[in-house]
Amino acid sequence: MLDLYSFDVSDDGSRANFEEAFSRYEGRIEPLTRRILGAHGARDANISQELFELFTAKMVNFIRNPYSVTKVLNTFGAMATHHPARPEVYALYERILTGRRPHQAHICGEIGISDEQYGGWLRVIFMLLMPLADGFPVMLEDALAQLFESREDALVIHVHVYTDERCLLSDRGVTSPIEQNPHTVFDFNLAAHSFIRYAFLDYDALPGGPVPAGIRAGLERGPRVVQVAYQTDDMVSLDVFHRRVTEQSYRTVYCSGRAPYGVNAISEG
Repeated sequence: MLDLYSFDVSDDGSRANFEEAFSRYEGRIEPLTRRILGAHGARDANISQELFELFTAKMVNFIRNPYSVTKVLNTFGAMATHHPARPEVYALYERILTGRRPHQAHICGEIGISDEQYGGWLRVIFMLLMPLADGFPVMLEDALAQLFESREDALVIHVHVYTDERCLLSDRGVTSPIEQNPHTVFDFNLAAHSFIRYAFLDYDALPGGPVPAGIRAGLERGPRVVQVAYQTDDMVSLDVFHRRVTEQSYRTVYCSGRAPYGVNAISEG
């Protein structure tokens, strides 16, 4: 979509946009994916930093996805009511409020959102991804780091790899296999034959019953434990993943194969 992320277009054609912010993450995904798939083959669990960086990059893709505007606003909408404190940063932010966007009506019509939603989404992207102060992480990275480091829940990351089957890709980039309460679980396509699941699990609602108070107290005092589970050819999980991708995508699912497991697909050519 032309100029989707341009929040001020000058008469001379120059644009203020988020491309520089996005570029900080785009180049990381491929090498991180290779490292994680290599760890799967070696059964190497010492990849917590890579898993966090990939999660961050995937969440950036979710936030910038035009088909996820409503969900982004439902999740991070409060950020649209804040603004940067530093004058030099606010001067750029103000261009979202007052900027010239001749493409806005077309974009809103194309993805089915209002002018107010589009403006709110641009403000959320700015507050989450733009550096607001020297020497500090952007707000999204800080929030995700707190989520990763919290000792109040269990973090289990499943890396699923398939020998022959291909994994679907949602046009929204992220899906969830379960309701997001009390647990919070995110699924992402990893590569043609793999997907990854980040599960933040409530200690009081685990399938085997709540974690005993004494054990939980020890877990909350000690360092954060990231459990990494490597799975190969788990067809039950692939079936769930594919069903949720087809249910939760905006309009289109993608696959590098012609016959994805458990899915009746209509090919576009």
